[in-house]
Amino acid sequence: MRIRSKVILFSLLFAVSSGVVMAWCFINVRREEMAFLNGRRAMKTFAAVTDIEYFFVRQVRLLESYVLLGDESERLQLVQVSAQARQRLEEWAGAVKKGKPTGTKSGETGPSHGPGGKRIFAEQPRCAH
Repeated sequence: MRIRSKVILFSLLFAVSSGVVMAWCFINVRREEMAFLNGRRAMKTFAAVTDIEYFFVRQVRLLESYVLLGDESERLQLVQVSAQARQRLEEWAGAVKKGKPTGTKSGETGPSHGPGGKRIFAEQPRCAH
């Protein structure tokens, strides 16, 4: 073999091996992106479940307080929490129909905060009856 044919052969071998490495890197990047998106989806689902749990626990505690204390302000808070829980469940149902992992808005910072980071519920001191 001449030097020219050896250079061409090794150039072709290098091009093929470079193409294989490029394809492997592309497949690896796609796998990493899918893993990242699955992790993000899992975190959003966890946030939605935590949000659901927050509203239902809050509703149960207010119901207990209303039944045990008979305080009308507890009843008003119970009605407000029930309305918010219903609204959240409707948002989540709409998000599931659209294929999104959660129905929370982007401005919300957690289950006890509304849009803009404002507190939804302010803890009020209880009156002894």
